[in-house]
Parts: sequence; C-alpha cells; structure tokens
Amino acid sequence: MHNRFNTLSELSTKSGNSYKYYSLPKLAAAGFNLKKLPVSIRIVLEAVLRNYDDIKITEEHIKQLATWNATAERSDEIPFVV
Repeated sequence: MHNRFNTLSELSTKSGNSYKYYSLPKLAAAGFNLKKLPVSIRIVLEAVLRNYDDIKITEEHIKQLATWNATAERSDEIPFVV
C-alpha cells in the first residue's frame, strides 16, 4: 500500500483486528482545504487516493480533485476506480 501525502492510517478493534484506510483529515493536514468540498467529491477523493498508482491515477489527479471548484472550467477527467 502506498502512503502518498502520509494519509495511510490504521484502525484497531477491540477484537484485535486492524484495518488500513486513507484519511482525508491527514490529506487536509498536508495543505489541502477539504472542508468546503461536497460530500460526494470527498467520497470520490478518498477512492482516488486509495487507488493511486502513479500510472492510471497520478498525484496530479489527487491534487486536482482536492482543489475542486464547481465553477472552474474543466480540462481533465479524473479516473475513478471502485
């Protein structure tokens, strides 16, 4: 698993299981203002961050989505992988 922007986090349960996930608050701590992003864009952003491979999904895609502006002119598509 990659750790671009130091967003990889781990959650441990009382039963001893642990799960890894990509934290949007940690992405915000890396300098992105995510508070005003719609929830739908945050969901897509988490998926893009989780599937980052620097081939199909690049760092630039993450930055473009993290700085999304509803009124901005569109020039690139952001790949979405489920």
